[in-house]
Amino acid sequence: MKEDFLILIVDDSRMNRIVLSKSLTHEGYDFIEAENADVALKILEYRKPELILLDVVMPEMSGFDLCRLLKQQESTREIPIIFITTLDSPEDKIRGLELGAVDFITKPFNTAEILARVRTQVTLRRMYRTILETNQRIAKDLETARQIQRNLLPAQEGTIFGKQIAFEYVYIPCDELGGDFFDIYQISDNKLLFYILDVSGHGVASSLITIFTKMFFSVHSQSEDDPCHLLHRLNQQFFRERLTEKYLTIFLGILDLQKNLLTWSSAGQSVAPILYTDDYEEILTMHSFPIGLIESASYVNATCVFPPGASLLMYSDGVTDICIGDGIPIFEEQSLVHYIHTHKSPDNHSMVSSLSSYINHLARTDDFPDDITIFLLRRL
Repeated sequence: MKEDFLILIVDDSRMNRIVLSKSLTHEGYDFIEAENADVALKILEYRKPELILLDVVMPEMSGFDLCRLLKQQESTREIPIIFITTLDSPEDKIRGLELGAVDFITKPFNTAEILARVRTQVTLRRMYRTILETNQRIAKDLETARQIQRNLLPAQEGTIFGKQIAFEYVYIPCDELGGDFFDIYQISDNKLLFYILDVSGHGVASSLITIFTKMFFSVHSQSEDDPCHLLHRLNQQFFRERLTEKYLTIFLGILDLQKNLLTWSSAGQSVAPILYTDDYEEILTMHSFPIGLIESASYVNATCVFPPGASLLMYSDGVTDICIGDGIPIFEEQSLVHYIHTHKSPDNHSMVSSLSSYINHLARTDDFPDDITIFLLRRL
């Protein structure tokens, strides 16, 4: 409907306003008139037109000055302006366009030409409305999805297994929806399962893969407590479900509290978790293929002692991708081990907070190029 497209005519010539208003009425547009800039500003306080037809040469405040003022105000800067003026030098046209006008028509004007220019702006404005409404809807949906994804993470901090295991984490997605994910839960009287994963890319598709993976482990860990077999089944499931436009890297561990034994496997993990106690640090590294990359990929287990007092620091490659001057990474495996060696704390929160603060201090930003996840598990 053209009636929902309000046009403001600003011209000190009553005759020009009459000619323009008749032409716009004939075309079915709604309009409102102002005889000078002051009247136009008063109108704009309570009415927001979709387009302004603006004369340049007016008493007191010129059309150029009014345009400059409107483009400085948040409430009016997006309203398109077409200058209609007797000025016809290239310099005047350039000045008008540099001030933010979308078009420039020279008097005496041809009403057919003006209506053609108006129709163009109507089309562009309605496209802008559609894009704006779509973006607002997408932003709302992304915020809802982001909250759902966050709700699927473990509690911010806590203990499980009768307070025998404590965990803490920092999770900073670089977009509304991240490709990092992690989880921890009890699977039997003596065992708990935990993992940290990183899906290639970011956004909706990557976040859906994280949810799919969480559901997979929730179902299959009830009947399978072998990490390498779980990763093999997950890889096969990726190919069956045709999810291979994405791939993921993952570290998966099953801790047997009765035996003080951690059994773990890794799929393409580019960064290795660090197991440490008061006396030593150990990097849990393994070479293997990511999930969803090669259908025939196989996975193996490794084991290590995990006694009371031991901690496991897991992190995404977003941590080691952060660089300071000259592209020097803040952390590599050995420098992270050194940091742990010199900053060990018996308190999960203090350890994670100090590591996160150290990264922020050196990076001098909170706008990271990749998801940042730090997940610390400690046996009490």
